[in-house]
Amino acid sequence: MYLIGVGVIKQPGYIQESVVAKVAVGCSTYTIDRAKYWKEKRFQDQSTLTEVLLRRENTITPYGIANPLKVSVIVHVTKDFGTKDFIKLFEPCFVSCSKEGLQTFRDTMNDVIGDRKLRAGDDVSIYFYDNGDLIFTKNEAIKAVIHFPEINQHILNGFIHPQYSAVDQLSDCIEENIQFIETA
Repeated sequence: MYLIGVGVIKQPGYIQESVVAKVAVGCSTYTIDRAKYWKEKRFQDQSTLTEVLLRRENTITPYGIANPLKVSVIVHVTKDFGTKDFIKLFEPCFVSCSKEGLQTFRDTMNDVIGDRKLRAGDDVSIYFYDNGDLIFTKNEAIKAVIHFPEINQHILNGFIHPQYSAVDQLSDCIEENIQFIETA
């Protein structure tokens, strides 16, 4: 995995916003190459970066179709943050999603975060696989594995889409730096 962008999640306060989490997004080699091509040909493709990153690869091996890890998102919490507040940040991304998809996201995040709060120092990670599987971890322990491909794009939009992103500066960071990433 290659780091493609970083950003922060801010929570509004009475006097000023405060940073409650740092976010990093990583991609596989093939996914980065596809994103670089998208950046160059964006106006011809008409796809969003999220669609490009999650597009199926269907890699065939002697043992069947592989299921490579495509994208990872790691959220490092710097200040205690409520589960409801975290989920609320991403709800605008689910406007065009089914109610079942939004409820699956809410239930999964409640299972992952647990005890109604993310505490400073916690890490929550989401791993997007080629077949649509999502693996959620908290502090490196797997908390949920779901297969609900409809919500994958909505969740990733919550991190990297300029219109929906709950993460300041992450989409700009990816846009500005994707072409400079050297893959093996």
